[in-house]
Amino acid sequence: MRMLSALITGIILLMGLSMSPVSAQETRVAGVQKITRNGESALQTIPMKNEGENESFREHLTGGKGELREQPKLLGGTVIWNTQDPTAIASHMAIDGAGQFPITAWTLNNERIALYSDDNNIPLWQFVTNPRDGFVDISHDATVIAASAGSSFYLLNPVDGSIVYQLTLPDSLTASRVKVARDGSLVLFLANPALGSNTARVYALDPTTQTILWTFDTVNAVTYGWMAANISADGSRVVVNNRFHLYVLNSTDGSLIWDRFIDNTESKVGISGDGSVLVTGDLTGFLQTWLYDSQTEDYHMIWQYRVPPGQFTNWIMSVDVSADGSTIIAGTLLFLANGFDASVIAFDTYGNGIPLWIYGGVGDAVDDIAISDDGSVAAVVTWGDLAHTLPDLLVFDVATGALTFSQSTPGSFFAVDITPDGRRVIAGGKAVHAREFGNGGLLY
Repeated sequence: MRMLSALITGIILLMGLSMSPVSAQETRVAGVQKITRNGESALQTIPMKNEGENESFREHLTGGKGELREQPKLLGGTVIWNTQDPTAIASHMAIDGAGQFPITAWTLNNERIALYSDDNNIPLWQFVTNPRDGFVDISHDATVIAASAGSSFYLLNPVDGSIVYQLTLPDSLTASRVKVARDGSLVLFLANPALGSNTARVYALDPTTQTILWTFDTVNAVTYGWMAANISADGSRVVVNNRFHLYVLNSTDGSLIWDRFIDNTESKVGISGDGSVLVTGDLTGFLQTWLYDSQTEDYHMIWQYRVPPGQFTNWIMSVDVSADGSTIIAGTLLFLANGFDASVIAFDTYGNGIPLWIYGGVGDAVDDIAISDDGSVAAVVTWGDLAHTLPDLLVFDVATGALTFSQSTPGSFFAVDITPDGRRVIAGGKAVHAREFGNGGLLY
């Protein structure tokens, strides 16, 4: 849905920190059904009809707040710097744990990976991926940088961007997303099917020894490749997902811990710091929260929530859970008779699916979410409204639901990352609206 030929913006921000309830669904599992899609079978839980009081669709347009849990921690924010590109899109980005080294994959035109510092918007170095779009990630100590483009995965030297390791794929695979563990001890390379292949693969690499630790394959993946990868903050578990299935893997050997059908998602799977909490959101509007049971060695759904349908079925577009497992934030896409809107919803992980607050009327799809480790700060990026009267970046004090910082642009934002302490945010996207063709210039 992201239109071509656009000028894009990347923004880094310094966040200033000081150190009547909305009703929702109550859902009980009524049974299971077997679902087969493209030769892949799985069991899906079927909830009973909701007997609780649902919040109204209007509240997703106008917002609503529950009871305040504590005093606000977030006081505001300041733009440190921003940058522009005349043709490329800032599609994928990450920031190190201290917030000193943001990195971005510029795509569509003049494709490249660019590493910056927090001093200014002049790249420290650039790694050309043209004519292929790339993906990128960075460890929290900024010593491990992983990237991909075309048929290759890379480890890049953080000093000058030179290649220190390259994995060239067979013709049956194409390079996709990358993910780096916080401590830099593990790198995931996600490879999608190519040339009529029906296999998607995960490569797990030890960046110190530059050896492949394990691989994980899924078959019947012709129509959909990997959507995302996530690694728990403690490095113990990996979760990868495509549109219709998630897999939780042991990070040491790649063994399967748990897998499950997802009813069509465009979001990563949220995972807590110890891997005990998983959160999924799908395009039928369901948000599902899962808790690991060490006795049964299985994940069990502790609650699920559905965005109320309006004239059409509304979507959960993005989700995340804080590293401490306490807080869940979800973003929607709402289909109106005359266009689009969206909302941001906050939950206590153990609050039975009752929203803490809903921030409505953000204009269009909530494309990505990032939360501080303690769940106190949430950064959310959206496509914004077509008239560009609404912000594309929203930063919330989660405890109160207050919007404490926002940034409006003539474009749409696609991705966001945040430091563990919530003090630094990187966000970027396209310089014209995601639903529009065109290009243009932005400079902050």
